Amino acid sequence: MKTTTILFLLILTHSISCTKTNFNTGIKGTVEYGQGDCMPQIDYESREYKKYKGDLYFIQKEELDNSDEQELEQLKKNSITVKIKRGKLSTELPVGTYVVMPEDVYQYSEENTIMIKTGEVLTKDFQFWKCTSY
Repeated sequence: MKTTTILFLLILTHSISCTKTNFNTGIKGTVEYGQGDCMPQIDYESREYKKYKGDLYFIQKEELDNSDEQELEQLKKNSITVKIKRGKLSTELPVGTYVVMPEDVYQYSEENTIMIKTGEVLTKDFQFWKCTSY
């Protein structure tokens, strides 16, 4: 019994230490995702979002500004990628300005452009919508 308890505590300690939630420079928030019709007119009130699960890319804004949309896949490969589960975002990021995008939505707007400053943890929520028809 004593060995089992010690083993359990060691595993628990290891799993807690692998999750980094205490940092000084980065971002925390929620990410929601939805998809549907964008015709004939965008009806924002009827959109339904779910908690996002997947990769979220933090692309350097300057690099995105100096490229075209065809180079987006290469930019994603070179960017900071964070796996999101149950819509929870919490990650340490280097200082800089980023455009945040999920895997299958190209959105470059003020709403998903962030600035990370030294010694600050930005709190920001994101909603991404993928149009399935135009």
